[in-house]
Amino acid sequence: GRTSGRLSFQMCHPFISKCLKPVSDLVGVFAGMHETGEEIVSGIIRMFVDTIEAQLSFCDQKQVKVVVNASVIVIKDYIRGKIRKKEQDSKRNISKNQREKIEEVVSEDLCGILKILSHMKTNNLDDVSQETRDAVAIAVVEGFLMVMQLLDKRLLTYPALYKTFFGLLGDTIASFPKKMALLDPKMKAKFLECSFYAVQHHDPDVVCSGLRAIRAMALSVLRFGKNANGSNADSAAWMSSIQSTLFRMLLKDKLTSRMVEPFSDTLFPLIVALPQAYRQLAQGMVTQAGSRDKERVKSAFEKLISSNGIKRELSRDNRDIFRRNMREFLSSVRSLVQR
Repeated sequence: GRTSGRLSFQMCHPFISKCLKPVSDLVGVFAGMHETGEEIVSGIIRMFVDTIEAQLSFCDQKQVKVVVNASVIVIKDYIRGKIRKKEQDSKRNISKNQREKIEEVVSEDLCGILKILSHMKTNNLDDVSQETRDAVAIAVVEGFLMVMQLLDKRLLTYPALYKTFFGLLGDTIASFPKKMALLDPKMKAKFLECSFYAVQHHDPDVVCSGLRAIRAMALSVLRFGKNANGSNADSAAWMSSIQSTLFRMLLKDKLTSRMVEPFSDTLFPLIVALPQAYRQLAQGMVTQAGSRDKERVKSAFEKLISSNGIKRELSRDNRDIFRRNMREFLSSVRSLVQR
């Protein structure tokens, strides 16, 4: 239990205090090297995963800072080294087998880095100051952004990596909504690009992770993303685009009934945030409908956000009503827009 954990921490304490930082510095030396260097770096990442998983919750404030700072160094130097090596490899004539071997090692390393971030995010840090908790939050978000710099579509074909990454994507936004809402546009676009990719993935669990991330981002913007004029105009473009994409997927893709609920839960806050975008979308769908179907399509869009006593407020009751309305909406409209 926690007592045995503290006893093991007492033995581990000198290592964290005196060795963790020097060990982390080795990543910058070896990350861009081949084979032997890769093995050393992979071993360091595994060591960090084991240390943080077992000991972070027992660390005092000073130790937490050491662990977090050393972890950031590991992640930053690893990503920089691998990006540099990737650029070098692109100029070399390496075989398909060599490339796949490199990708496999990198995917395993990134899974380890994501586990480090996950442990930092979920560990119970009751004994540290708010300032230290904020430092952990910044480290998690920045670490996640750094991982995204290295990801590409080839790496995201490795199941262990894409499941770990997309599973953490929504959790990161939900855990640190204010920091995500206030990200600069370039970094926010990176998160949303990954969410879009997830929503169109072949694995239903990954699709749900992407939807959860989009919903968390929409909620964070509603709470913390208003500009000086008190509006969500700064985020209107991406929220409008996502709202349109999700509706078209619901209406035209062959989604299972299991997927309707997570799609509904993601669309509802987007509609609450941007009712004007919803009206424009509905009008566009009405325009595209055949002359005999226009009134039915228009009525269906109106009922979706008005029937069964629904209010445009983010509450559990309204979410449940919206789910019911969505099923009725799809049963009446899907056949009309697929003609």
